[in-house]
Amino acid sequence: MELKRPKRKRKFLLFGICLLLLIVITIFLYGFINAHYYNRRQDALQYSDTPIVKTIGGVPYAIPAKYLSILTSLRNKVVQSTNIGTLYPDFVGMTPENRDEIYGQPALRGRAINILIKDNRHESSVEQRLKIKRHVYQLNIEEQRNEHLIKYSNDISLEHTSPKEMYATDQLGDGMRYLFCGVKEEIDGLPNGTTPHCRSVYLVDHGKSWIEYGFPRPMIMNAELPLLEEWQQIETGVKKLVSSFREAGAAAVSQSTGTLND
Repeated sequence: MELKRPKRKRKFLLFGICLLLLIVITIFLYGFINAHYYNRRQDALQYSDTPIVKTIGGVPYAIPAKYLSILTSLRNKVVQSTNIGTLYPDFVGMTPENRDEIYGQPALRGRAINILIKDNRHESSVEQRLKIKRHVYQLNIEEQRNEHLIKYSNDISLEHTSPKEMYATDQLGDGMRYLFCGVKEEIDGLPNGTTPHCRSVYLVDHGKSWIEYGFPRPMIMNAELPLLEEWQQIETGVKKLVSSFREAGAAAVSQSTGTLND
């Protein structure tokens, strides 16, 4: 009997090792399979019209998942800002077919428009933020395109005054507006296909939300369409899209409140 005990111990030890391995393998397979299906669900959600409510500056925006940046959480939550990707001129959301046009290599993003919605409750106004930039640009009036659009340039190499060109107009319906554009020299040495970008800003909800949008400069260098006219078309599309998110957000909150009251 004494000789059989070591064999019995070895059997128990072997059984324990096998059981432990089985548990580890089970956990690994469960995690792998779960991650696989989770990623598939996330991909399906990313391309869907499912509204994701982001509350920014106290204002709810119900944004279809297909418009949210691929780095943005697809959960309803209060955030300081959120990024939106779309394509000009149709302002469509992301699909498997156009994903690279919105988020791919620079050479592919010739029609991409990126929109930032940011909480502006504790920030200064657009006019105050642009005061330094505008002053530096206006020191050198390089060209006046027409009576409604003035171009300013800046050759001073200061971080807060980049990019190098500014366009000003009062034709967009809400006071003087500014468009800041980079120039080719600023992208030398960057990946092939990189183009200068232009950006503009406006406020909504009595200044609670800061809307900033940007697009590749070649988009506004179409010889068949004046700069001001295309800028107006881009901004009109951006405003219409953002307004639809705000209206859907208000409706979602109203519906949620009504359900709770019922």
